Amino acid sequence: MGGISDEKFLTTNQRRLAESYERLTHFLRSHSINYLPAQAGHFIFIDLRSFLPKPPTSNGPVPDGARQAERALARSFIDHGVYIAAGEAFHSEEEGWFRLTFAIDWEMLQIGLKRMMTALSKVNPLAVAAARKSAEEGEANV
Repeated sequence: MGGISDEKFLTTNQRRLAESYERLTHFLRSHSINYLPAQAGHFIFIDLRSFLPKPPTSNGPVPDGARQAERALARSFIDHGVYIAAGEAFHSEEEGWFRLTFAIDWEMLQIGLKRMMTALSKVNPLAVAAARKSAEEGEANV
């Protein structure tokens, strides 16, 4: 009987997931994007709080202002051709967390990550520039 009980399939799938996870976390670190490590699933939560669009007033955010910024960033991802689920959908207590799966083909994931970075640079170019500079400085110190 083949299918899910097939040992070769399970071994291959575990290897591919591990490789994809390593590539993804390397990408995130190289772009100074914090994340919560995967615990056993096929996704991680990425911390995009520093990339959220800033509220237009300096008097502090309105009560729902941060969630509005998270929603705006989620819309920007969709506008750029990638869906990354906002933490709000998973009852995240803090705004700015997004759930990213790594259980897809690496080439497809790379396309999504490129689109994510394009969206981030449109929403908050200063934060993206700071993340790039931080990543470059980190590489220089290795």
